[in-house]
Amino acid sequence: KEIYLKSIMLPIIDYCSSIILMLGDEKVKTIQRLINKAMRITLKLPRDSDVKDMHFKLKLMSVRQRINFNALKLINKTIIRESPANLNSKFRTRATMRQRTLRSDLNIDIPAWRNKYATNSIFVHSIKYYNDFTSKFNASEGFIDNLKSYVNDMF
Repeated sequence: KEIYLKSIMLPIIDYCSSIILMLGDEKVKTIQRLINKAMRITLKLPRDSDVKDMHFKLKLMSVRQRINFNALKLINKTIIRESPANLNSKFRTRATMRQRTLRSDLNIDIPAWRNKYATNSIFVHSIKYYNDFTSKFNASEGFIDNLKSYVNDMF
């Protein structure tokens, strides 16, 4: 049951995380409830068991954490040029915008959109989270482990 959960159900969330990013909180909660049911069945626990304990026992992140983890991982792949060229054009670091060197040069420039929907989009929030992550951790050393601890602390 654990193998089924980790090899069938969770990769679907990982694969569709860019779409799930756009869903509202109620839809994400619905997906989380389905994963919680699967975890209870896997661990053979009663209905009133603690969700955080189940996540800890199975070493899993919540749906929201997985979504944000995958979004930040995608931004990092884009920055280090491991993604298609059309994605690379969506991100500009601050170093490419000026002549002098500053401490925040590795930060990604957040587009100045006037549309409220665009400024509240997950694209903008992911950039903010990525900039915060790079200010706390070195993005090149142990990226995945540092990102997991950052996501677990933030969300």
